[in-house]
Amino acid sequence: MIDGKIIDIGEEALAEDDNLVLFFGPTVTPGLRPYAVVQEITRPEEITLRVGRQILFGGESYQIQAVGSLAEANLKAIGHVTMVFGEVSQPELVNAIYLSPAKVPDFTVGQLIQYPGGAQDE
Repeated sequence: MIDGKIIDIGEEALAEDDNLVLFFGPTVTPGLRPYAVVQEITRPEEITLRVGRQILFGGESYQIQAVGSLAEANLKAIGHVTMVFGEVSQPELVNAIYLSPAKVPDFTVGQLIQYPGGAQDE
């Protein structure tokens, strides 16, 4: 697993009635920062997003249901991805990871996020 850590949560990033969360790396622009969960990822180039793999949020496991065509590349390059918590078979957003269960985790600053990747996940 590849470790990431939440370093900031914008004041508009989490809405109770929304199942979509925007993640960005530390270089997020000031205009987007209020709407983003900001993360640092240790080895982003090793992340491999595949249907059926798991992402852990503070140890809570979520299964990848679908991956948009640009999600992995943008996550590796700038730490940006949209996480959609809900079942779907075909990605509608090119930069999204669709996860189940359909419950948005309770995100906190300092929380560990573990992405699939690295030699041990192959």
